Amino acid sequence: MKKFTLFFACCVLIGGFVMAQETLTWRFANPQVISGSPDIFQFDVQVKASAAGTFQRDLQVYFDYNTAAFGADIVANGKVSVSELELMNNASFPSATYSIVNSADNTSSKFAVITEADNELTQSGTATYFLEMPTEFAGLLRFQIDIASASELAGISFDAALMDGGQYKQSTSNTDPVKYAEAAVYDNDLTNASLEGLLFSSLKCFIEGPYDAGTGSIMNTDLLAGGYLPLTQPFNPTLPYYDNASPVWLYAGSETVSTFPANTVDWVLVQLRDAADAASAGSGAIMGSEAALLLDDGSIVDVDGNPLVIKESYNSGLFVVIYHRNHLGVISNFNVGINGTGTYEYDFSDAVDKAYGGSNGHKDLGGGVYGLVSADGNGNGLIQNTDETAVWKADLGGSGYQGGDFNLNALTQNTDETNYWKPNLGGGGQVPSKSANTGYESQIPK
Repeated sequence: MKKFTLFFACCVLIGGFVMAQETLTWRFANPQVISGSPDIFQFDVQVKASAAGTFQRDLQVYFDYNTAAFGADIVANGKVSVSELELMNNASFPSATYSIVNSADNTSSKFAVITEADNELTQSGTATYFLEMPTEFAGLLRFQIDIASASELAGISFDAALMDGGQYKQSTSNTDPVKYAEAAVYDNDLTNASLEGLLFSSLKCFIEGPYDAGTGSIMNTDLLAGGYLPLTQPFNPTLPYYDNASPVWLYAGSETVSTFPANTVDWVLVQLRDAADAASAGSGAIMGSEAALLLDDGSIVDVDGNPLVIKESYNSGLFVVIYHRNHLGVISNFNVGINGTGTYEYDFSDAVDKAYGGSNGHKDLGGGVYGLVSADGNGNGLIQNTDETAVWKADLGGSGYQGGDFNLNALTQNTDETNYWKPNLGGGGQVPSKSANTGYESQIPK
């Protein structure tokens, strides 16, 4: 890449106003593990400008990584591949294209990529020959690195000391590039990203039946206390299940536990879907499912009590579905993006619109907490008369792990009908209006 020495003030005083120079913000996005021999850790580097009117010229990316996870000198050893994303090949203006001119080990634990405009030194900055940097994040490069040890964390972060001062924008008045004052801002890192799969450092929901707003957002653990929780995941029952041949949560996984965490409420099924938005995340978007444990504070954890890790990859957006055997399932209304430490998190409980469809299938449980609606006894995604006739009445008077026990206190009683089934049959505010024998309905796209 050609180097230029320019003096460019970080800010210019004009008419009493201080005009700040444009800066870039960088982030990692879409980290995931792709199965193979060996498995591959894939992630994107995205970038945006602080203001419109900035034309992309030459950009340099340096990042550090954990050699215990990937090995040393990953370029020399053929362990990494780099591909171009939308900021490198602009579909709107085909003349504004860019190339990777250098990809190399910087040290045994640093990796560098330098990009360059194909029209360098030929034109001043215009949308015809140079791409205007967006003010929203867009993809620059995609990286795939062979995993040497999945038990390690990725340890990937931007090397600001090397990147700052190495980013060039294009002048609009001549062919000379202009340095950004700094690369400036780094939105996140992948230091703690799991190499075993999509790591949910925090996944949270409440379910209506065992929830008690008076206890400070805690659910009862009566099924555990009574010894009724099955050691094998319950989402693969003998069919028909309360006269339903196809429960919406049917799942043939083999998850088991030997002992439960002391605050376990019940099993839940976590499903991931790959789609552009929640509305289009139908059954064709399902990536994978995993049975997990719901704790009394709403946390969802793996069967070993640790944060949930699901080994799947996605392309468009990541949406998470939560199923419970006698509550209506929900799907995240928003794309489940990584947080600042390279892990995933989502909390269904703190707003009604955190679940797609809002109040049509996500209920205010009191105290500012929202949760899954109780009394879908047969798992068909609806609160109907059959949840009373085929489920609650069939289990009435019994104890244990039963579909008609809508509050999960290990007993099927009159209160399960009066406090849960009846109110939820008459609730929900469905659009269009629900039929006479149907209440709340799951809003998970089919």
